[in-house]
Amino acid sequence: AEMRREFWPEVPPPFPLTADAPRIEAMRARLRPLGAPPYIGLTWRAGVGQDPRHLNKGVAVLNKEIPLSELALALSGVDATLLALQRQSRAGELAQLRQLMGREVHDFSAFNEELDDALALLTAIDEYIGVSNTNMHLMAGLGKVRAEGDCIAAGRFRLDVHNTPGRALPAAAPPCYPAHFA
Repeated sequence: AEMRREFWPEVPPPFPLTADAPRIEAMRARLRPLGAPPYIGLTWRAGVGQDPRHLNKGVAVLNKEIPLSELALALSGVDATLLALQRQSRAGELAQLRQLMGREVHDFSAFNEELDDALALLTAIDEYIGVSNTNMHLMAGLGKVRAEGDCIAAGRFRLDVHNTPGRALPAAAPPCYPAHFA
């Protein structure tokens, strides 16, 4: 814990959020016909890329991404119903992820457009795997974030679904969600 404080500033706890119970039930009803739990939400990018209006104007735009091939590899062998929650995915990305996974990945990206729907979906799913983005922060507010990702320390994404040797979280993981790091 001391090592983390040396590198990372103190972070306040996430703002507590709750989803509307009827919306959660409606979302669970949408999930059931897709397959058996666990239901895992996936995103592979945070931010929507560079806005041409800001290029060469000194405007910093936050953008984080994991290659689809790495995401698919990390999830290979995971028995779950997969849901793409990626906001504004690029043409062909979902088809590419399905091909890399060799199975269906259901498109639930439209639920990002309405906060109440997003909260209900994030409450209804069992796990969320992706880069640190708005959904990850919403999950923290819902009390559902676990330490699978290292919050993009040094701009790199790490995922250890299988507890693979050599893929462990760094000892000085940034406390993006302080209550969720041991």
